[in-house]
Amino acid sequence: MVRQIAPFGNVVQPGCSEWGSFTGFLILILSYVTSPQCRTIFQVSHSVSDSSAPYRLSDALNRHIPGLKSTLLLRRRKKIDGLEIHRTPARRATDALRRHLAHGFDILLPERRKDLPFSLNVLGMGFDTAQMEKADVVHLHWIGGRTVDFSQLRHIRRPLVYTLHDMFACTAGCHCTMDCSLFQDECRGNCPQLGAPRLFRNIPAWLFSRKRRAFGRIPSLTLVTPSLWLKREVERSCMFPGRKIVQIYNPWSMIIFARQVLPKVFNVASMKRGFEGRILRRLRGDCVP
Repeated sequence: MVRQIAPFGNVVQPGCSEWGSFTGFLILILSYVTSPQCRTIFQVSHSVSDSSAPYRLSDALNRHIPGLKSTLLLRRRKKIDGLEIHRTPARRATDALRRHLAHGFDILLPERRKDLPFSLNVLGMGFDTAQMEKADVVHLHWIGGRTVDFSQLRHIRRPLVYTLHDMFACTAGCHCTMDCSLFQDECRGNCPQLGAPRLFRNIPAWLFSRKRRAFGRIPSLTLVTPSLWLKREVERSCMFPGRKIVQIYNPWSMIIFARQVLPKVFNVASMKRGFEGRILRRLRGDCVP
């Protein structure tokens, strides 16, 4: 199945990476959606901006695919057009207590490096399963830290697609391994980012096994990486045995690229109108704007 899907993720028409990228994602998800009249996707993330990959993908799908509705489902919506992840009042109270307990883990890690991000992914916040199941496909993005309770993902009775934007999903918690290969062996050994933990020396291995157990209980899970390099790294990890891994590039509008990026890179302010016009005419001829 990967061999049938993966090439579509690599098809990028000349001058139009946005079209090739979300076409690959569309082909991936259509195999899950049973009703052509009801095609909805939730893009789940902690928070996004209008320049982030989840936002660009959701916007591209809504603009280019008639009948398909992509909605951002966020922990912190801020000013972004989307929905917030629901929690019951009882779960909110529980999460408040769990937040204080999660901070206690820092006491056990006195030598933890502060210059590199490491998400402990313990005591995550809850979510309303019924809200998640209003979509045909749930697409996970940045769910690290306490964004969601990993142990509860298995209760969502919908296919899950998880796009990995860094290495967090296939490690004990680090987002960049910095040439460390322990993630290939369940993060057993001395973690260079956590240092020597107090009391419990096997914290990295425990975090890894806890995460792998949560992912292993999900009935339907497909992994997406935006680069071939990250796909190879995920395959080296033992976090997702037997799971389908697909490489699809992140979407990027070439219209915006031509208008905002190219003139700055080439410093053609005096030629901007003519230069931009030639680029845009080429784009309109090569792909759907």
